[in-house]
Amino acid sequence: MKNLLFVACALMLSFAITGSVYGQVRQSDKTPQAATAGSGTNQVEVKTDRFSDVTTIKLMPQRILDTPDQLISMRLEAKFNDKKIRDTTDQVMEILDEKAMVFFESFASAPTDFGDKELHFIVDGRPLKIGESAGGTPGRSSNPAYRSMKSFINSLDTAQLKKLAASKHVEMRLGKYEFVLSSAVLENLREFVREFIKYAPSSKLKEK
Repeated sequence: MKNLLFVACALMLSFAITGSVYGQVRQSDKTPQAATAGSGTNQVEVKTDRFSDVTTIKLMPQRILDTPDQLISMRLEAKFNDKKIRDTTDQVMEILDEKAMVFFESFASAPTDFGDKELHFIVDGRPLKIGESAGGTPGRSSNPAYRSMKSFINSLDTAQLKKLAASKHVEMRLGKYEFVLSSAVLENLREFVREFIKYAPSSKLKEK
């Protein structure tokens, strides 16, 4: 009788533990996952539209600042084959226009001042100036945890992207804000640049 009671108690305990773990897993599945460095998800997306043959390469938003009062993310996007190439001149112009757009989004609990909005990098100790970013007008935040939102946009050409991808240490300044890009963000950036170069018109020209 004691043995049967012991087995019954053991089974009930096993079911309780299993149910608890299963509930935690299900709850985790419902939690939104931000596309941030080190989250374990694929951070670079490559899609080719089968109708237009346009290839879009995206680096998912990377958190470069994450504090209780403010969140700043950076993402990149590039498109290729979205222009009709009629002759050699068009091909040259496409290569000269070869770039990726870089987007920044800032969510804050109070109004923020980014100053001159200039984008700078220090790549392995060497300065790399990009120029003034467009945007910066305050907008309504889509994140309920923050009151204020600002977005900025700039561009990086092929040479600049290659310098960033080949670096070991990258510091960045956007207006008054300074950051050091983490190793995880740099690795995701390198993956984006690898895909960028794969589809870039300049790389295809070298293959011919």
